[in-house]
Amino acid sequence: MIGEILTRALMRLLILSPWVISPPWWTPRTLYAFRPASAGPYPWRLEKDLVYDRRPEGPLRLDLYLPVKVGENLPAVLMIHGGGWVTGSKSSYRGLGRLLAGHGFAAAAFDYRLLTEAPWSAPLEDCLTALSWLRSEGKRWGLDSERITLLGDSAGAHLAAMLALEVFPSIPIRGVIAYYGPFLLTEPALPGWPRRCQEKLLGGPLEKPAVMERAKALSPVHLVSRTPPPFLLVHGELDSVVPFRSSELMAEALRTAGGEAQLVAVKGAEHGLFSLGRPSPSLIEIDRRTIAFLTTVTGLRNKDEEGKEQKKVEKESMGVK
Repeated sequence: MIGEILTRALMRLLILSPWVISPPWWTPRTLYAFRPASAGPYPWRLEKDLVYDRRPEGPLRLDLYLPVKVGENLPAVLMIHGGGWVTGSKSSYRGLGRLLAGHGFAAAAFDYRLLTEAPWSAPLEDCLTALSWLRSEGKRWGLDSERITLLGDSAGAHLAAMLALEVFPSIPIRGVIAYYGPFLLTEPALPGWPRRCQEKLLGGPLEKPAVMERAKALSPVHLVSRTPPPFLLVHGELDSVVPFRSSELMAEALRTAGGEAQLVAVKGAEHGLFSLGRPSPSLIEIDRRTIAFLTTVTGLRNKDEEGKEQKKVEKESMGVK
């Protein structure tokens, strides 16, 4: 209980402080760190700052995390960073990119135009361009264009859901991993920075009828009209920036449409899965569930699984059960 109270208090201070726009040095390490206990069996390498598009605002770049000595036709994960559609960068996925590459997945983190640079729908257009680049240029890096999964956190989860619902099934998205996403924009966000981000996206306060209509058009909960790809939704139950209810309603909408939705409720965790206590499940367990979901939807088998299968075959050949 004390941990939950302290977690809420510190998160509230973060929301009301300039740290949200210019985070302190420890924030990326806390929220996006690589956890050695979650490491996979593969070494990895990074192809940094690949240009995937050029806009009047400047070139758009992408970082590609690749497993080493795995072979061709790698499943890929397109990672969309959060930041309220107004801040953030691809560098926030350094830890997660390493995690995914270590488990045999190619992971692409990219910068997109923020709402401070260009109006909506520029961020979503850049997400589609990055996806198209991954499908067309990925062959150079040994990627399988038919086995791509989307992943995003916070505003990035919103963009991942919007993109998947727009292009699937014409583009065979294998699944979506969405961490604490704002899927219902027809309800006002928390006053302060979250509210300002919402109004920046929608063009004003929800009290205006035209803004409310725009909010409905940009709410993934209201856009699930046909069978969607599988979703893994992860959300802290204490979240005061994007209420846990957002992912609950998204899971319900996906299942109603005939889709598969796994919802991981993280007890004791605020936005960003931040906690001063012991969240349940732990961050390591969430890493494991993320890898398990990706393995299932892409059909990937890693070294550990191959080794177990080989031992099983050898035992059976010797008549050992």
